[in-house]
Amino acid sequence: MNNLLEQVNKYKTYGLKFVPVNPDTKKPHEKNGHWKGVDWTDDDFTVARAAGIMHKESNIIAVDYDDAAAWNFRSLLPNNTLTIKTVKGYQQFYSYDGDTKVFAFKADRQKGKKIIEVLHNTQSVFLADSRTVINDVEPYKLNNEFEYNSLLFNVGKIGALTYLSKYYPESGAGLRDDYIMRVAGCLVRHSKLSIDEMEDFIERLCIDNKDREIKNRKDKVKRIKQGYDNKKPTYGITELGSFINVDKSIVGNIFNYINEVKVDKVDPYTALSLTDFIAKEFPPKEYLLYPIIEKGSITQIYGKTGVGKTLFTAGLTLSIASGLDFLKYQNHNKSKTPVLIVDGEMTETDLQERMCEFISSYSDRKIVIDTDRIKLITLGLQMNGGIDPLNFESGQKRLEANIKQIEERWNDKPVIILDNLTYLTSLDEKEGAQVKPFMQWLINLRSDGYTIIFLHHETKSTGTSSGSNMKERPINCSIRMRRPEKNEEDQCTLSRVHLMVVTVEKLRGKAIAKYKKDYVACISEDNAEWTYYEIEKAKPKKELAYQYWIDEGHTSWTEDMKKHEEHSISKSQFYKIQNKQKEKDKENII
Repeated sequence: MNNLLEQVNKYKTYGLKFVPVNPDTKKPHEKNGHWKGVDWTDDDFTVARAAGIMHKESNIIAVDYDDAAAWNFRSLLPNNTLTIKTVKGYQQFYSYDGDTKVFAFKADRQKGKKIIEVLHNTQSVFLADSRTVINDVEPYKLNNEFEYNSLLFNVGKIGALTYLSKYYPESGAGLRDDYIMRVAGCLVRHSKLSIDEMEDFIERLCIDNKDREIKNRKDKVKRIKQGYDNKKPTYGITELGSFINVDKSIVGNIFNYINEVKVDKVDPYTALSLTDFIAKEFPPKEYLLYPIIEKGSITQIYGKTGVGKTLFTAGLTLSIASGLDFLKYQNHNKSKTPVLIVDGEMTETDLQERMCEFISSYSDRKIVIDTDRIKLITLGLQMNGGIDPLNFESGQKRLEANIKQIEERWNDKPVIILDNLTYLTSLDEKEGAQVKPFMQWLINLRSDGYTIIFLHHETKSTGTSSGSNMKERPINCSIRMRRPEKNEEDQCTLSRVHLMVVTVEKLRGKAIAKYKKDYVACISEDNAEWTYYEIEKAKPKKELAYQYWIDEGHTSWTEDMKKHEEHSISKSQFYKIQNKQKEKDKENII
């Protein structure tokens, strides 16, 4: 059996049907003047040098990236699908058994090459020396007409982005600003995109051209839309055509392609009656560290710079990954959970040094840390200039790819630690409208079963988490960290330790008072070992006075107690405290 036949038989398990192809002409072989509907045998492939997927027979469509530059915008489409690299570009294959339509993006519809197209009712050369499979998975299934039209809609955007990106000016002399104003004007006047989609369009253009002024460019969309709605003059196709020296009819085609596929079929959300909802069995709650870190939750850890947030989180990380308890918190199942740390602030040297100190401390105590379950993303490790802001789709998609890799490796959803929001996003933290989409992304991750812990700074004035309270609303747990007061620090009996006061300010689904009591976490500066102690609050002056007289042997109040200079106490105060003490004593009797 030759290699081609082996490959054909392998991919037949994906539900694909093949036709022998001449690799030079790309034309399929024929029998009796036909290639469609022919039952091709093993012998036919044994003598052939290439094979093509028959689309209709396989219920397959192919997105053909004729222009390799279009591949830069592939994140607009589902990418977890069968994919090959061709001589000129790429092809992605999707499973779809509904009605199809011709869709080919060509800037000049009369001449010129295609940028991207969707192939149907034909065949695509799949197995040949000129083809390489780069994602060997089953074709992604489009379940209905709505999903199919959504794909075409985004193919149109890919074509437009690819064409317009070629005319993106070099930096300098305000040319990029002028260009974006004209593109944004065309989007507002000549496309059916929503404001969010327009902003996403501009963001993708900027990223593809390494333009870091993304926020400023996106802001122009809102301003131009407001101006247009108020009947103010707005750039359009003519102005953009003149700017890039391209006929306006061709420019018009670019935006018409986006509008050609109307996505109007909407599938309803899943809804249950209350009866069915109550009867449905949902997975029980699981805790990675009880009661603060629930599996599939969002936790905020915040405090002033240098208070110890990263130290505390590192302790959490090692415990979660190794199935260990941490301070007051229990890993009931002793389960080892993978962790992905995204650090946007520390140097690699400092982070390495800190982690080694922790691991050495555990090793000295004969505790094994599962370091393989911990993955780190840092700025210095990146070869392309850093980490895309996580409030941008590009940053989110890249991180989601890392998350999926870890999940596939361990067959478990990782805990995602973001250290910290200030350096990992480009948010204006005071603007709730900016914070909300980012938090929605975290909520979506949580709904998919992922656990998120993010670190953030504290405001200087109020001592609260910095920025809009929009981010506070969806979180499950909020932990504040601060430096101890003098009386709290004096209670420490240990030497050479870094102290931090831990306060659980929010704990969704729990009676917060039970778990809210502040405590001091201590980490040894010698061996990085963690301990903690409860804070003993100083007794009020009257309680101290009462205790003084009890210690002196008095069980009832006398007039002398009121007159005493240092331990003065009134009759009502004495008996009030005494009655309280009696009630406490009763509670302690078993």
